Amino acid sequence: MVRLALQAVAPDHGTGGERVDYTGYGDLSTLVQHPHDPGVWLGAVGALDTLPDDVDAVVSLCRVGAAQVPAVIEESNRVEEWLIDNDDAAHNPNLDDVLLDAADAIAALRAEGRTVLLHCVQAQSRTPSVAALYAARHLRVPIAEATA
Repeated sequence: MVRLALQAVAPDHGTGGERVDYTGYGDLSTLVQHPHDPGVWLGAVGALDTLPDDVDAVVSLCRVGAAQVPAVIEESNRVEEWLIDNDDAAHNPNLDDVLLDAADAIAALRAEGRTVLLHCVQAQSRTPSVAALYAARHLRVPIAEATA
């Protein structure tokens, strides 16, 4: 339904078909384990093409195409929490809720025993922000340590 709604109201900004083309965004290969939870991987969108074998859940913080998340990841283990990479608060009117939902989604998947890839386009802003919130909120890591 979300994909159809996006195509109807903003055909140029919808899902991008099978794959969203991020090739002009620089290095998209970042992939590292979360420093406080080895069951969570942090990456750029290119990590979807080179998933570690143990990853069985994906939390996307950016648009992805219909075939961008590998088919081995079951639909029920895919979460999309879109964050707009923009400092203007108008672009993310429910920022607190989206950040909390993303961190909570990781925790819920981990509680099911899933190994999670958390990603955005370049893993420079959105991914580390949600990773730090997950560590602080669910792993009880002190904020200063989580953000470091």
